[in-house]
Amino acid sequence: MIPRLKRFWQNQDTMEKKLFWIVVTTITWVAVFSALFTAYENLNLMATIASFSCMLTCILCAFLAKRTLAYSFFYNVICVAFSCVLMPVLFFACGGFKSGMPLYCCTSIFLFSFCFTDGNRFFTRSLWFAFLSVVLIESLMLFSLQNPEWVIGFVDDETTGIDIMVSFLLNTFLVFFVTRNAFVLYNMERKKRQRLADQLEYLSKYDDLTELSTRRSLVSFLDEVVWPHREKYCLFMFDIDDLKKVNNAFGHDFGDAVLQKVGRFLVGVADVKNGECMARYDGDQFAYVACVDDVKSVYAKMEGIREQIQSMTFGDAKVTISGGFACCGVRTFMDYKHILSCCDELLSKAKARGKNQICF
Repeated sequence: MIPRLKRFWQNQDTMEKKLFWIVVTTITWVAVFSALFTAYENLNLMATIASFSCMLTCILCAFLAKRTLAYSFFYNVICVAFSCVLMPVLFFACGGFKSGMPLYCCTSIFLFSFCFTDGNRFFTRSLWFAFLSVVLIESLMLFSLQNPEWVIGFVDDETTGIDIMVSFLLNTFLVFFVTRNAFVLYNMERKKRQRLADQLEYLSKYDDLTELSTRRSLVSFLDEVVWPHREKYCLFMFDIDDLKKVNNAFGHDFGDAVLQKVGRFLVGVADVKNGECMARYDGDQFAYVACVDDVKSVYAKMEGIREQIQSMTFGDAKVTISGGFACCGVRTFMDYKHILSCCDELLSKAKARGKNQICF
């Protein structure tokens, strides 16, 4: 039984569904105890029937909600049935103000605050139902004061006191348990959405396969960081030679493994703390924004990257890179896009010269 309940709970994939079952289950149990206590008091037949009707209403709506998945609709049906029909009947059948029924009436209105809807129109209807329920219950209470002969189910003072105490305990439990779990569900949902937002933010900044920065991050970095201080940076753009042939010969999974291994190596090359950036620019193409000391040392560093990748082992495949780099502080550059275009042309030039080399 318990494993089935756990599976059922895990299948409730939204906060609204979980809140529905928490509220309805709690109301049902409170209705059961209240109905049994009403039967024990032996007030009258109307009070007993109305009390058990509360329990049956919850069970029926829960069954229909599970079958139709119309959780919002049936939750509103429960709220309207309680506040507009069952509570007024029980108020007159159980002794009016000389019972715990005013507490139940308040709780029935309180349940409207957990109405969850799929649209503003339905939400507005729920507010109207709540308002009309308040007006109806207040009017019936005023009517009972002016026409006490309509109120039945009176008992002695001692039984009245016990009834109010039991009603207070049951309603306090319902309000506390539902509110507490609503906050717990809200907190869980908030954390879940925050994790999703963090994950989406990470994926927008870093490539999932290589763990390098994405093209979008690179462009933002060039525009906001590099271009205002372009004399301090150079851009090295390169790609893996003949990766398409490698994919055709060994399969795309092997090609992804090559990209991943190269990417993991490049992660450790860029000195991010000192303002450098390494990114997967497009497919098998990479871009490295490096800080400039002097052109010779930068070129030596780029050659070191090319040689280290060439020395890597990839089974029977031989992997090399071709690239081009340019100093960002060259006065002929009009913007960062011009730098990217220049490096791309130098990359094409390196390919035309026989690959596995760097042009600048």
